[in-house]
Amino acid sequence: MNLVNAVYCGDVRKAFNLKNCHHILEDLQLKDQYPYYTSSLHLGRPTMLVIKYHSAIHKPTSTLLLKPSIYSQRHKARPQHITILLFATGHIRLMAGNLIQNRNVAAIHINRLLCRLADHMPQTLPPVRSLREQTKTYVADVSLLLCRRWHNKPLELNLNLSHLYQFLLSPDTQKTCYPPGGKPWQITYEPELIGAIQCRFFSPLHLNIFTTGRAVILGVRNRKQLRLVSNFLKQLFKIYLHDIYYLN
Repeated sequence: MNLVNAVYCGDVRKAFNLKNCHHILEDLQLKDQYPYYTSSLHLGRPTMLVIKYHSAIHKPTSTLLLKPSIYSQRHKARPQHITILLFATGHIRLMAGNLIQNRNVAAIHINRLLCRLADHMPQTLPPVRSLREQTKTYVADVSLLLCRRWHNKPLELNLNLSHLYQFLLSPDTQKTCYPPGGKPWQITYEPELIGAIQCRFFSPLHLNIFTTGRAVILGVRNRKQLRLVSNFLKQLFKIYLHDIYYLN
């Protein structure tokens, strides 16, 4: 399971003057004092200030001693960003990938931004409070989940989603594979809209299965939910691949 996005929510005890915050960040960028942040003010509904921190600009000190070829291989992915949303009511939302592993690290990034803004304001800004983890998004590779069973060799999957959709709708499958939470699940497959099978469990848990064998898990709030979905995928594809490829 790879963490690809995490959302944290919190608030301060004061309302934000978003236009003033936006002007401060623009001035800092022009003076080259804050080059790694870019901000944009959205005046629609809701009114918010979107601040992006380009984290990939800094090279980790642990990789500076590595060979350039090794460093480039480890950083082939696109640059990752930390996005912070400031709302006029004082609420704050932070979105990031695997750069943020817990709410303590998220609070450090938010408070660092608030301190920078407070240095150029007549009034002080309190630190973020009641920061909580709202939801996380994971990507699971089905072949890697099953590699221990299939002779420690990952499978090269090219799933037929139409066939898999019919397999999921069969009564035998729904009796054998218990969805997370033990509640009725909704399965939809609309290839004209999205090229994935969508499985909806208890709110807000949502699972998308793609033809490449990748499964995107949305709305994960704790490790227990992630473990339930992982066990469900293992159980489901163990039966499905056995019926298709006659594997033991």
